[in-house]
Amino acid sequence: MSASLAAGLAATLNSRRLLRKRREKRSALRADVLRFDQEIDRVFSYVDTVAVRFTRHPDRHEQFWMSKLCRGRRNRYYRTRLRGAPGFVARAVLHRPTRECLAFIVRRFRPLLITRVDISADLTTEGRAVASELEEFLRRRVTLKRHSPDHHLVIYQTTMYFGPASGRTVLVIYADKPSKIDGTPCVHLEIRTKRASAVRALGVRCLKQVASLASSSYWTKRIRVTQFALSPDELVRLIGPAEPLPPRPLRRGGNYVVRDAASTIAQVVIDLAHRRGGSLAEVSVHAELRPWLDRLEAIV
Repeated sequence: MSASLAAGLAATLNSRRLLRKRREKRSALRADVLRFDQEIDRVFSYVDTVAVRFTRHPDRHEQFWMSKLCRGRRNRYYRTRLRGAPGFVARAVLHRPTRECLAFIVRRFRPLLITRVDISADLTTEGRAVASELEEFLRRRVTLKRHSPDHHLVIYQTTMYFGPASGRTVLVIYADKPSKIDGTPCVHLEIRTKRASAVRALGVRCLKQVASLASSSYWTKRIRVTQFALSPDELVRLIGPAEPLPPRPLRRGGNYVVRDAASTIAQVVIDLAHRRGGSLAEVSVHAELRPWLDRLEAIV
C-alpha cells in the first residue's frame, strides 16, 4: 500500500463513526438483498455460449446435429488455425448447447480445445420497472471476487461490461431484453471466460463438465455486492483524483465509466484503489447473494 493511502486510511479508521457506519451500511446492504429477493420471481442459470476448437472441420452432417442440439440460434463454424497450436484448424461457436450437444461433440471430435465458456443467469421479475431497479442496484453494487484492477468498465448502449472485450473474465449486465428461458422481464448476468487457460482454471477438463458450471456455487464463488462506509467525498480524499481515460473505448461506440473515487459503481472505486497500491477492505462491507441463488434453477 502506498504511504499516502496508508496514512489516510489510518486516520480514517481512528473514528468510532466509521465503525457505526460500517454496521449501518452492512445492515442496509443485506436489507436491499432481501428486498429484491421478494421482487425476483425465478432465477435461471444456463450455459450461454461455448467455443470449441477441433483438429478437423465438422462436415455438414455434424454441423446439422450440433446446431439441432443447441437451444440457441446463430451457431457458427469457422476454418481458422489457432496461433500457438496450428493443429487445431476449425472452430465452432455454439449458443445454449444442451448436454446432448456436448456429449455428441465429445464422441465425434478428439482431441478438442475449449476456448470460451459463457455462463448466464436470468433474474426474472413481474415487470420491466422492477427489472430496471434491480439492474441499477447490481450495476452500482455488484463486484467480482477476482478481477484485474487494470480493466476498464465500458457501457455500450444499455449494457455494462466489467472488462474489455479481450479480457479473460468479463461480467456483463443488462435488463432491456426478456429472459431467454421464459420470455419474462429480467436482469441478465453473464460471466464470459475466454482463452483455454482461463477455462481450465474453472476446473473444466472435459467438455461434459461445462454443464455443471450453471450452478449456484459458480456464482457464489465469483460475485457479491459491496458498499463503502465512507462518503464519495471521503473516498476522493483517501484515494485521490480521477484517472485520465484512454483515448478511445475498446468497444466501438461504447463509453468508458469514469475512473473516479466518487463513482457510484463499487468495482470502479475498488480497482482505482488497487491501482494506487491500496486496499479498501477496512472501509468496505459485503453481502452474498445466497438468498437469490439458493433457488437457482439450472437449465442445461
